[in-house]
Amino acid sequence: MKTSILFFVLLTLTGWTFAEEPGEITNIEVSQGTEDEERVVDIQFDLIGSGDYYDVYLEASFDNGVSFTQVNPREVTGANDLTPDNNIGIVWDGRISYPEVDAAETIIRLTATRQVEDVDENYYRTVKIGDQLWMAENLRVTRYNDQYDIPAGLNNTDWENATDGAYAIYPHEGGYYDDGSIEGINSDAEMLEAYGALYNWYAVDDTRGLCPDGWRVPADAEWTQLVNYVVGQGYPDEEDDTDGAGNALKSCWQENHDDGSDCDTSEHPRWDSHTTHQGFDQFGFSALPGGIRWGGSDYRPGKWSHIGSIGFWWSATEAGSDVLGRGMRYGTGDVHLRDEPEQRGFSVRCIRID
Repeated sequence: MKTSILFFVLLTLTGWTFAEEPGEITNIEVSQGTEDEERVVDIQFDLIGSGDYYDVYLEASFDNGVSFTQVNPREVTGANDLTPDNNIGIVWDGRISYPEVDAAETIIRLTATRQVEDVDENYYRTVKIGDQLWMAENLRVTRYNDQYDIPAGLNNTDWENATDGAYAIYPHEGGYYDDGSIEGINSDAEMLEAYGALYNWYAVDDTRGLCPDGWRVPADAEWTQLVNYVVGQGYPDEEDDTDGAGNALKSCWQENHDDGSDCDTSEHPRWDSHTTHQGFDQFGFSALPGGIRWGGSDYRPGKWSHIGSIGFWWSATEAGSDVLGRGMRYGTGDVHLRDEPEQRGFSVRCIRID
């Protein structure tokens, strides 16, 4: 959405990959349009790597490489789900990213992040934000890392009374608040693909592990590091700020989005309509509101709510008898911290282990 730096003649480009993942971007060639399209940049490169799929992210420097600003991934075409190959082409429209910048030169840095695979053979986009590598999708695995199934299909009473790990898939026909049919979702499988699973804390805490090898459920301190980085880029963690950290981390898919592009959608997965708070996914985190399955002495035990309006993610940090987590809401701009009972069902994002 808004940034304080605002463009440019492109002179040089550098390529690199996240250190823990083998791979290399080479043979980079850049061309620019002319006149009205001089800020539209075509980038060709070779991608070498041992992974099946990669995502490429761009950062731009207007001070000869002293500092870099991450380009909104929505403004780069063709940079996701790439397989190692030669002559890969992506397009960056700088007219959208930095319409007011007038710099003598711009250096662009490419980051290739390898998609990660879980034991169910699901692939997840990944995104480098600051010094962290995060999954850019909610976890949807149905087995622990030892291949044993995570229990599912619990009725309301069993969910409420569970003391072992379990997961649930939000009902595609609607939840506790009679949300009705979830437009664009026609089965549990489609719901799982769209929003991921809702896990109770016991599944998160199971020593067999939910996250793929080399990844983990983030501690609260790692969530704090993420939010602090976003704040440091100019997006305050303020509930009433339309350019707040939460809106910068949310997917732009939203009902009645003012953007006017494919962000405006009534079909799930997406955020509910709101006139002022709208996601703009500045960093590629693409947070989506997977809702809640209730438990833990609630007045609605085992029931469901808030698909489309609330996303909440477990951390690995306990707080007394509860557990810390981070949430985003459709009508606010912040990333709020809460402690929640272990029986509730929330989404999970994984972070790469250093």
